[in-house]
Amino acid sequence: SGLGGETVVEKFETEATDMRTQITKIQGAKVDGYLIFTQAPAQADVLLKQLQEAGVKGPFLLNDVPLGDSNLVLKYKDYLEGAIGTSAAFDKENPDLAKLKEAYKAAEGKDLPFLYVMAPAYDAVYVVKEALEKAGEDPVKLKDYLYTVKGRKGLAGTLSFDANGDAETAQYIPVILKNGALEDYKE
Repeated sequence: SGLGGETVVEKFETEATDMRTQITKIQGAKVDGYLIFTQAPAQADVLLKQLQEAGVKGPFLLNDVPLGDSNLVLKYKDYLEGAIGTSAAFDKENPDLAKLKEAYKAAEGKDLPFLYVMAPAYDAVYVVKEALEKAGEDPVKLKDYLYTVKGRKGLAGTLSFDANGDAETAQYIPVILKNGALEDYKE
């Protein structure tokens, strides 16, 4: 790279339960930081536990799996303090978000996980509902309707689609873990 650094990569199988060999190799490389990119909370839990047991200290850059699971964030809040990652933006001030969180907690007895996924998924259900109400069940009419969605307010913010059907307004924001909670990252 132009900055003179080197990247050390260690991978593990999805079903792996022992990542100590990879951790030892990375420790031997004397890296400056760790990118943790797991695909499931259980996998992230095993990796974080073994990193902590091995005495690995950050800084950590995390994908959305460990940061999106409130149980993992609480379990490793001290260990991951200062970890940075990204999250899909969502409208924290939307009153429907508070209602969704309350309904989920009442039904499941725990906080709504993966809010950055749940907010756009919630919006998607209602966009499809609206499309079915306005365009019927004809796939072409549904597709054409979606192209007309502009400035729709939802949990994930404001949604608009372009002429190709791609979301124009999807945003990701940097976040940092502080005192067991995710905050918007500001330099």
